[in-house]
Amino acid sequence: PKVSGAVFDLDGTLVDSMDISYRGLNYGLNRIGMKSMTTEEFKPFMGASEAQILKSIAGEEKGGLAFSEFKTFL
Repeated sequence: PKVSGAVFDLDGTLVDSMDISYRGLNYGLNRIGMKSMTTEEFKPFMGASEAQILKSIAGEEKGGLAFSEFKTFL
């Protein structure tokens, strides 16, 4: 059969995106007036989406604002 497409997850396989994720998450937090976090402080949240991480840290409303800022970082 002819293959019409393929899906491949590069994140963590061919591309180490953790550093850019941490920087983007901190950018979002800083833009809403919160302090930066270390990579160690972020580790318990890894595995969740960036939106979920920011809402867990900053609360539903501020986390949503931080996520909007995070998206402008990328």
